[in-house]
Amino acid sequence: MICPLFMSDQYHHPTTHGKSTKPNLKTVVISQQQKMRKMRVELVQTYASLINATDEVEQLTLNNATLEGQMGDYQKLKNEIRYKCNAINDLKREIASLNPRNVNKRFKRCKKQIQNLQNQVKTQGEILNDRITMMLNENNELEKELGDLRGKICHSKTKYTQALKMKSYFKGKYKSVNKKAEESKIDSKKT
Repeated sequence: MICPLFMSDQYHHPTTHGKSTKPNLKTVVISQQQKMRKMRVELVQTYASLINATDEVEQLTLNNATLEGQMGDYQKLKNEIRYKCNAINDLKREIASLNPRNVNKRFKRCKKQIQNLQNQVKTQGEILNDRITMMLNENNELEKELGDLRGKICHSKTKYTQALKMKSYFKGKYKSVNKKAEESKIDSKKT
């Protein structure tokens, strides 16, 4: 790049003797032509560098798009890896919880629970057996009382039938005695 000072109209080429002289028209035209050539060269170079920069920007844009796509892919991979790591950590925790010590503790705890349940079932079974035997005893006592009551009813029935028989017997006797008494009264009146 050319310094802007060289491009200005106020710049004068230095002279060898140290005094500044006004340039003549020919030197001014030549210097202007040289400036124009330099400017053309610089313009071509600037245009070329601008094209290169544009190409680089396009390439960087493409690279950026591919990088963004790759970043999305990397993000997906990262999420999958994180998910798998979490799953692995969960499995490690489960495996750690299943070490023999914990398994033995769980086994003993389950065994105690089973033993407690068996004891509860046994005590409840004993209570039920006691209740059943009590109910059977009460049933037997009730059957005995029922048998006694049936016997008393049968005895009362027999006594009742005997009383009815005796009543009919005495009724018959009373009638016969009354008949005889009436007959004897009638006979005594006759005599």
